[in-house]
Amino acid sequence: MKTNKKTTMLPFSFKALLSFGILIMAFGLQSTWAQTFKTSVGEITVAGSSNVHDWTMKSSSGNVTALFVENGGEVNSIKSLDFSMLVKTLKSEHSSMDSRTYKTLNADKFDKITYKLSSATVVPGAQKGKFIIKSEGVLTISGASKNISMIVNGIMNADGSIQLSGNYKFKMSEFKIAPPSFMLGAMKVYDDLTISFNLKLK
Repeated sequence: MKTNKKTTMLPFSFKALLSFGILIMAFGLQSTWAQTFKTSVGEITVAGSSNVHDWTMKSSSGNVTALFVENGGEVNSIKSLDFSMLVKTLKSEHSSMDSRTYKTLNADKFDKITYKLSSATVVPGAQKGKFIIKSEGVLTISGASKNISMIVNGIMNADGSIQLSGNYKFKMSEFKIAPPSFMLGAMKVYDDLTISFNLKLK
């Protein structure tokens, strides 16, 4: 007696979904994603001093394009990060100081300060969502570029945004910028500067 065998065909979409689910479980990819951030809000501060007084200039117009990789609710690597800021968005409490700064930085010709990440190591922080970035990158100011190392503090917020903060100390002369003097030399700006940032990436 001949027995008929019945074969049940699963719809293609269901089989593909089932196969993908097996791969996810096998390789532990179920919580891994990469996300690109293209905007930022926050503050960038440039601080220095002179023989007369300390001074600061601030901007809230920095732009970031970055690719972060997350696993299990934690950022575990950064694939890329580019930052740029228009020099003339930096403002102090005195317009005369602003114009002198723009002239010193040759802002009409080199209108942006930029940073491009070269490599980064992400170290988990003590609390969930917090992390530390040990970064290497290229900082460009007034047309001169320099490889720099920088430690950045990061927080992954509940809304999916990422907070980055840190600072970098350097000398203007490292970027071929001559520290300016004013009032016939009565006021001399010192060579040392600090750039600090607190950015929220969305």
